[in-house]
Amino acid sequence: GAAGATRLRVGYVSADFGDHPLTHLTRGLFALHDRSRLEVFCYSLRQSDRSAPRAAVESAAEHFVDVSSSDSAAIAARIAADGIHVCVDLNGFTSGAR
Repeated sequence: GAAGATRLRVGYVSADFGDHPLTHLTRGLFALHDRSRLEVFCYSLRQSDRSAPRAAVESAAEHFVDVSSSDSAAIAARIAADGIHVCVDLNGFTSGAR
């Protein structure tokens, strides 16, 4: 990209960043993004379960934010303040989703 160009900011929101099938299937995804073009944010809706899958996502994402103690309005405000261009809801209509 051009010098000084802003990277696309992609945010992933999930209650399942832990020892959960979603994380087992996606944890490699976060490290595979082209960091010269994309800035990766993960927003966790649940506290850490201290599992290896959770640790893998925390280290793979450029920004990992635990928003588990925030209400939905505060989470939306944080995502907006972070300048997210594309926000991906990894929960859909499942337990823990907001």
